[in-house]
Amino acid sequence: MNKFYADAMLGKLSRFLRILGYDTRYRKKENLTKMFVTSATEGRIILTRSKRVYNIAHSIGIKVYYFSVVYVVDQLKMLQRNNLIKITTEPLNPRCSECNGILKKTDKEEVINRLPEGTARRYDSFWQCMDCKRVYWIGQHWKDIKLKLEAASG
Repeated sequence: MNKFYADAMLGKLSRFLRILGYDTRYRKKENLTKMFVTSATEGRIILTRSKRVYNIAHSIGIKVYYFSVVYVVDQLKMLQRNNLIKITTEPLNPRCSECNGILKKTDKEEVINRLPEGTARRYDSFWQCMDCKRVYWIGQHWKDIKLKLEAASG
């Protein structure tokens, strides 16, 4: 399975890749040198909307993919067309959309004190990030995510 390092302009794409289960770093404050070194060391493909980043990465032999499109659905389509990802609307091993950590199914009782009001009454299945401890569930927001994934896979 490919691993990625998304440049600063691709935050939404990095979240979707994590939802799909792809190990995806996201460059927030790191300098370019760190992104290049990390990508080379960890075998990551750099994803960018910057011609400059693309040209540098390409010239030093780091795998890199350049996006001319802005919308995340189009970006996902491009990655799938180039066999870099497989899009499914039922991700098997999603990662934390915030920190890229591994999600683990957890009992409601373990996280009930951290849930928004009403969530515990409406939902029974929960996952928790092993790194940042963020809690996830398949709520109303999942409809929008699923629609975007369906649009990208078609």
